Amino acid sequence: MKKIEKISNVILVILRALQVLSVVIAILCAVVLTIGLVSNSLSTSVSVDLGYVTLDVADEIVPEMLNSQMFLIVVLIMSIVVLGAVFMVLQLLCKIFDPMRQGRPFEKSVSSNLKKIALLVLCGGTVCEILKNILITYLTEALNITEILLNEYIVNVNVDMNFNAVYIVFAILLWLIALVFEYGAMLQQESDETL
Repeated sequence: MKKIEKISNVILVILRALQVLSVVIAILCAVVLTIGLVSNSLSTSVSVDLGYVTLDVADEIVPEMLNSQMFLIVVLIMSIVVLGAVFMVLQLLCKIFDPMRQGRPFEKSVSSNLKKIALLVLCGGTVCEILKNILITYLTEALNITEILLNEYIVNVNVDMNFNAVYIVFAILLWLIALVFEYGAMLQQESDETL
């Protein structure tokens, strides 16, 4: 039990440091993007990454909608939302490791906090995948990728829209671990009542 308490103390310190770091990064993102919006000095050049090949698009064909400040506003909002979600997960992890630090690993709050993290992973992963595919569609249409790349040497351009579901498996595993901790809390309660 002492080993669990020691490890939980170390993990708790690391989680608190990561919380502070996520807040600092969120503030830096907000400041940098706000300065970029006010000064309009951020680069408007566009690069298209095709895996092993990166294409730099000439400024003349970059549509106005990519040069707009709306793109920076969306990036600002999304970065703050993502960092907020990271902060919430770190906060829930602190609530999980705090009872373990005190020698009570099978407390009811541990399983409920694990379930909350599983739901955050599921919702956050779904939103990120949807936004990724929307961004791919938007950039493909805005930059006319097929028109840029099609010529006598390239006869077909295929933009692949995919859906990575690893986060669903991770959320299910977290939910199952939460059920194990819930069962452990029930056994702990029965054990305490019989003593």
